[in-house]
Amino acid sequence: MADKLFKPRGTQDFLPPMSDTLELIKAKIADTFRSLGYHLIETPIFEHTELFLRLGEATDIVQKEMYTFKDRKGRSLTLRPEITAPVVRALLEANLHKTSDLKRFYYIGPIFRYEKPQKGRYRQAHQFGIEVLGSSSPFIDFEVISVAMKVYESFGLKDLKVSLNSIGCKVCRPRYREALLEYLSGKVHELCDDCKVRYKRNPLRVLDCKVDRDKLRDAPKPIDYLCDDCRAHFNHLKGLLDKAGVPYEVDHHLVRGLDYYNRTVFEIRANLAGKYLELAGGGRYDYLAQEIGADEEVPGCGFAGGLERLYMILEEAGALPERSVPLVVVLPLSERARENFVAIFRELRPKKVISVAWDLNLRKGLRYANRLGADEVIFFGDRELEKGIAVIRDMKTGDQREIQFRDLKAYLESG
Repeated sequence: MADKLFKPRGTQDFLPPMSDTLELIKAKIADTFRSLGYHLIETPIFEHTELFLRLGEATDIVQKEMYTFKDRKGRSLTLRPEITAPVVRALLEANLHKTSDLKRFYYIGPIFRYEKPQKGRYRQAHQFGIEVLGSSSPFIDFEVISVAMKVYESFGLKDLKVSLNSIGCKVCRPRYREALLEYLSGKVHELCDDCKVRYKRNPLRVLDCKVDRDKLRDAPKPIDYLCDDCRAHFNHLKGLLDKAGVPYEVDHHLVRGLDYYNRTVFEIRANLAGKYLELAGGGRYDYLAQEIGADEEVPGCGFAGGLERLYMILEEAGALPERSVPLVVVLPLSERARENFVAIFRELRPKKVISVAWDLNLRKGLRYANRLGADEVIFFGDRELEKGIAVIRDMKTGDQREIQFRDLKAYLESG
């Protein structure tokens, strides 16, 4: 007998009822995005490795977390570790950046990162998010933050907070980098092993370290080194958030984990049981298009959130979405009953969710309906067909009533 096979470490099988709930979550997210003028974009789950190398080889994702392989012709390909760069690549490849209109995209799909599996973090995970391309206005930063909050608010999460920072641009960031390197030079020996590497390759990422965070409380702040344009952009954004009543705090250590960000970076956090947990993050990336081959800047801003993490938080908050239409289990209890239902099933255009148990008796069928969380069970066997009826059982109350069999199709198709 062959050895039993198991799923790879850090991956999940989504089985009912979790898979059904995840579909409801994805549908609600997509509805929110579409209602605000965003259009679905889908990109391949693997790209040429060079696309991600251009994000900055000092980035942790590029250094340690990418799933990279060679195809049969020796070309290096990588399972996408994030979706922003593929979206921008698709925009450039289709020459959409040459048009003057604003591009608003949304996506929901898998990403792949080789990292230590833990609660809410998997090697194959799913992200949803938006990208707005074609404007450097702080109003776009405000819109992206607002859309992110609307997504989470649509699930009933209310105590949300925005952590906000500006990390400058290519004009003012070099001055800040020099000041930070000077500050860190006397502390390198105190840093964790990862930050000792970041100190040489990407010192801004040291600020985001969870291990060394307390040691760096007096580190130079990026906002103290902003040029006039970046400072005006940041102040304008904060003013817009104030006018809209969006709660936020400036987090001077917030830099995000990818090198393509400039100016605005942010995270959305939710208060659960007195502790703020990160839900999503994003920011502005005005130079990314040029990094991956554009001949001019294509300003952009976006955010991404984790689908599994959202499920986990909604589950902890008791706020998982439920079906908005009834689920009905149909039990044809005899061979004659099954044959009579075949024509109905083939022509059926239901507004309810219909699950047919073709080969269960009444007792096992009721158990099956309970496991599914059915609202009603409709059963009929030879005895019921002799009377020309079917029996409808309310699974919440246990009450039963009869319906004429000739009216069954119309009942299943009714709202």
